[in-house]
Amino acid sequence: MQLTFTPEEFKALVAIMLCYESEARKESDRTSVRPLADKVMARDLHFASDELEDLEMLLQAHAQQLRSEMDVSTDTSVRERLAQEREVLQHIIDKVTEACAMV
Repeated sequence: MQLTFTPEEFKALVAIMLCYESEARKESDRTSVRPLADKVMARDLHFASDELEDLEMLLQAHAQQLRSEMDVSTDTSVRERLAQEREVLQHIIDKVTEACAMV
């Protein structure tokens, strides 16, 4: 399934993938994130059904992380930035979820 993202969504997706790839590198476990990160970095947004499911799970985990950060933050500007990130992320999740349903 070929996905299409706005420039803002693509930029957010790249940032998320870089973050998770970096975390996986620290843990010496790049097996699950690396193929997805490589595809995104190469702008190859054609995913198999199992890749879409993995991507959806990764994005949902990131959304939960953003929610947790918002819950503990007392700084209004940080909360606003996180809310904006979460809104863009939700658009990405919606597209990936729709693609999963179509496969």
